[in-house]
Amino acid sequence: MITLLDGKEYKKWTFNSGFEYIEGIGCVANGEYGYNLSKYTALIIPWALPTCIYENFLVCVSRDGQLLYKMDDETQHGFGSKGKCLNKGATAIYYNPMVVEGYSWNVVNRNAQLDGSNSVNYKTIKQKFEGDSIINDVTYKKLWQSTDDELADYELIGLIREDAETEKVWAYVGDKEYLVYDFACSVGDKVTTLKSLQSAKNQIEEVELTIKVIEVIEDLNGTKYNKYIATLDNESEIVYYERFGSENGWYSRYYDGITGGGVNFMVCAFDDANELQFKPVHNNELDEIENCYINETKTDVETITAPTTTAIQKIIRDGQVFIIRDGKTYNMMGIEVENIE
Repeated sequence: MITLLDGKEYKKWTFNSGFEYIEGIGCVANGEYGYNLSKYTALIIPWALPTCIYENFLVCVSRDGQLLYKMDDETQHGFGSKGKCLNKGATAIYYNPMVVEGYSWNVVNRNAQLDGSNSVNYKTIKQKFEGDSIINDVTYKKLWQSTDDELADYELIGLIREDAETEKVWAYVGDKEYLVYDFACSVGDKVTTLKSLQSAKNQIEEVELTIKVIEVIEDLNGTKYNKYIATLDNESEIVYYERFGSENGWYSRYYDGITGGGVNFMVCAFDDANELQFKPVHNNELDEIENCYINETKTDVETITAPTTTAIQKIIRDGQVFIIRDGKTYNMMGIEVENIE
């Protein structure tokens, strides 16, 4: 007898070939012949081997909306985005979720100084999902951020939910939802998203992205994911990844940063066991940091600026530095300000 995920007992037969049959499901286990026969229709060994081998894997089984069976987590992990089983009604669908309890990201704020010293301040930030919040009967995952040196103290920075069926991620800001990520898009699509969680703290603003390129990348385990390259106003480039999010981390986007005020770079992504899964390539000195952590100031560092489409002007008023870009004025934290004259 075996207890399935509905809590009920079912009969299971194990054969000398290694096959296992489960009452109400069919075949769920491999045989001993080097290729996989784990599908519910595999009732006998096909002695006539094909000229090329393909494999079938039973990922999950549901009945009337109740998940009955799923393959073990380790095997699912090996299949990446095509091996995830989420129960949506009576349908089992494949999706590689990113809003998962315990998932975390290390993000480095790179703050280039404007004093002519060519010095750069680096500070590591931790972002993670932990706990839930229910609003209007909708469950949101809590997104936290730590900025202290020990990465021990956290503040709540977002309420996030994920729709695996539509492959979209939403943030609850103010009193409504805003799209943050769309992983179901195609090249040429125009996607309207929340500008960023950081900017939404002061002013809720949406931007329209045009999807230019979708390519395949691998994480440190060899699992394949999509990489999305989009443009803002058909000029400035935006990069984000299936499962891992923006190359600038969850909280910010590159356009939140102003030269001299700091730009965030996501340097590492971890799973719910705090195992390193992904390190994006930025083609700068951040690719060389060890242990996904850096808190220091370096000198004689080549200046890296946030991509812009127009010139940036620096001005000083009452001892404070301000940046003018695209006709708007920002302080050194990247927050738009008015009436500085």
